[in-house]
Amino acid sequence: MQEDVDCQGTNGDMKSYAETTTKGMLFNFEKGLQNNSLTRRCRWTKFAFRHYQGSSEVSVTHIFGNQNYDAEILDNRQHKSPFSFIEVTQACEGENDHYRPLALKRDGHVSAYGPVNKSGTKATKIHVDVESIATSPSCLYKKACQFIEDAIQRKLVKPYPQETAVLVYFDDWGFMYARRRL
Repeated sequence: MQEDVDCQGTNGDMKSYAETTTKGMLFNFEKGLQNNSLTRRCRWTKFAFRHYQGSSEVSVTHIFGNQNYDAEILDNRQHKSPFSFIEVTQACEGENDHYRPLALKRDGHVSAYGPVNKSGTKATKIHVDVESIATSPSCLYKKACQFIEDAIQRKLVKPYPQETAVLVYFDDWGFMYARRRL
């Protein structure tokens, strides 16, 4: 498994860090992304670089633990950002995003949007079937919007420190493709 790299740096370091981290992510079909904190860090570093415009007067630190944010921001600029914390969440199918690659590994092909049916457990061996279906662009668009809305609703019920930016990331391939076709 890839080791964690330095989790603190100025915002000027964030762009190269995000690009390096994205290229270095390890993927395993049985386990998905091997380091979820690495995935989250990649998301907030891209946000930080864009939001803080590469300023060397901004420092972002990844915080490990069970708090309601993933990173702390120290903004030493004269005109400070309204954010002191960053929380990252994903808009996705949940477990299905993990199980779909198992069927891909077994069969060599898988429907990107078909319903996922799982049986078994880790102890009895998980078996996954994905229904091969065609999906209309308007259905993909609605589904992507629903994933985003669900992620936001999950986060609305949690208490956050004031000045927290909540980032919702999602796989936009099907979403963008569907939007062009509408």
